[in-house]
Amino acid sequence: MFQLTPERLQRLLALVDDVLAGDPPEEAPHHHPHRQPLRWHHTRRAGTIDARPAFCLSPVRMSSRQRMRDGVAR
Repeated sequence: MFQLTPERLQRLLALVDDVLAGDPPEEAPHHHPHRQPLRWHHTRRAGTIDARPAFCLSPVRMSSRQRMRDGVAR
């Protein structure tokens, strides 16, 4: 696979050990400093209609108590 001298192999293994088992890096910023937050406002063209409502593919079922309470309220 690799044809390394023992010294180079030891240096490579030491580097891998430092990366995998070393101390975590200092407090890193939560976002990249060059990345700007995107501000996008969706505007509809004149004469267009709203999109059809989307239905949940896996709806949460109501418990029997909630169904009874909902039926009484109606």
